[in-house]
Amino acid sequence: MTSRIRTNKNLPDKMQVTRKVRGLAVFIAFVVLCAQAAEPTTGIRGVASDEAGKALAQVKVQVCGMEKFSEGTWSRVLRLGLMPNYATDKEGRFLIPIGEVGVAYDLYFDKVGFAPTFLYRMASSSNEMSVVMKPGVAVTGTVRRRVDGKLEPVSGASVELRRPYVDLWYQQRTLTDDQGRYAFRVSPSSADRKWQMVFAGKVVQLEVKEGKSVAGPDFEAPPDPDKSRH
Repeated sequence: MTSRIRTNKNLPDKMQVTRKVRGLAVFIAFVVLCAQAAEPTTGIRGVASDEAGKALAQVKVQVCGMEKFSEGTWSRVLRLGLMPNYATDKEGRFLIPIGEVGVAYDLYFDKVGFAPTFLYRMASSSNEMSVVMKPGVAVTGTVRRRVDGKLEPVSGASVELRRPYVDLWYQQRTLTDDQGRYAFRVSPSSADRKWQMVFAGKVVQLEVKEGKSVAGPDFEAPPDPDKSRH
């Protein structure tokens, strides 16, 4: 049995088209309302900007810890797997959806060219945050390899900056340039969470002071296995 769409042939063609357009408009409006209803309405909201007030897009917003309020105290929530992360939009805005009451997040904000910013115990009940990313101080060093008794720069070597934490550690990697140099930007931290530089399994703690650039460690790379065979 073949189904047919019945139309009122007595109506002018223009009126029939108008009815179809109106029906389509109602359908589109319904879809938009459903999409808006699906968007999270609660969570941690804010804007990331530089010191001049310019909004910063594509700032990484990383959840690095969780706490839950129960019986008058905050207790740390240990979770397995990856911690969620988000990014700011072109206007510097971010939203971390939280559907559970009494839960707070520890966060860090990260963007190349700025020192990481850390915030702790942020809940959905917090006011909209204004996160100011600062340049901090530069940490620079080199990676070199001994060749025929002389130290030569190593380009493309992976160097890691990290900062200990009770849950997710901060970690950022970079590659050395043609001169074997690496660079990061950091801000002073507490004594129990000192910055660390890592290369080829070697870990070096940094002493960071406000307003003073840090001469990071100059690492010596192990011998090149390809050249050592010859």
